[in-house]
Amino acid sequence: MTTEEYKVLRIRQVCEMTGLSRSSLYAKLSPNCKQYDSTFPRSFKLGAAAVGWNQASVANWIKAKILADCLTSS
Repeated sequence: MTTEEYKVLRIRQVCEMTGLSRSSLYAKLSPNCKQYDSTFPRSFKLGAAAVGWNQASVANWIKAKILADCLTSS
């Protein structure tokens, strides 16, 4: 196992990795929103008011988006 599998990202880091704004990120997580993406990695609680995302999960989501784009562009 790599350290990436256990690294926790905070929202700013997820936004930087994905290129999404904070509001777009939360829209991807909200089933009531048009931008909802059921494949987007879920956050998990770190404490009373803190959440984080698994770095490997975010990286895998990005890879899947790139692959899907390559397949539709071909």
